[in-house]
Amino acid sequence: MSIWTEVLKVEHIGLEDNFFDLGGHSLLAIKALSRIRDVFEVDLPTRTLFEKPMIADMAEAIDALQWLQKSKVPIHSAGIREEILL
Repeated sequence: MSIWTEVLKVEHIGLEDNFFDLGGHSLLAIKALSRIRDVFEVDLPTRTLFEKPMIADMAEAIDALQWLQKSKVPIHSAGIREEILL
């Protein structure tokens, strides 16, 4: 909630408040997503905030993306793979 409070300059924000109903617009959405990227280390597409404008929904999207990032199998460099002819 502190990111929205900072970006929107609104003190009291609830989990079910809509970003755009609180005065958010496209430029503030980009600023909020940048702060989310810095704080939570996830890169959400811009459309996510437009599709999920409530904090509760954004929290779910952030959690899902963090889980996905942590569960990925490491990809090794192609330079260390052995190639075989079939």
